[in-house]
Amino acid sequence: MPDILTVNNLWHLALPPGTALVGGEGGLSRPVEWVTSLRAAFPIFGALSKNYVAVARLEVARRLDPRLTAAYLIRELDRVQAAALVIAEHIAPTDAALADALRLPVLVLPEGMDIYQVERDALRALVDREGQMARRQTESRDRFQQLLGQGGVQAVADELKPHGLNARVG
Repeated sequence: MPDILTVNNLWHLALPPGTALVGGEGGLSRPVEWVTSLRAAFPIFGALSKNYVAVARLEVARRLDPRLTAAYLIRELDRVQAAALVIAEHIAPTDAALADALRLPVLVLPEGMDIYQVERDALRALVDREGQMARRQTESRDRFQQLLGQGGVQAVADELKPHGLNARVG
């Protein structure tokens, strides 16, 4: 396993199934050094640096200051050379196009995810990649065994289509 964890590695190792890349595909090979989540006070990301992944709820940012839009965050993260933005809601096509232009990956979490748990899982992946890979393998095996038992191969195929394999191939 390489010494450097990339955004793509983090996506597959630590982010929940169903997480979708909505912009910035060209930056998936960016290295990740740390993960920080948006706080409901200034500075909103604390010590944000190069190669950090920012995890945010955009509605919290907008409540803090209406100018803290997805486009603003994407530009600011690009300015500090952050690795990626992980958010809990979809963004406008213009914001996705901006992320593409800046090659800043923007990943959208499935609805209802606990941002702080996502941050902890991502940090765990940075600190213990082998352990995180083993956990993911076990979770995937258990889920597929459950699906096979309930609905056979078709249930597994149906699970992979909308949000599993197709949404995560990168």
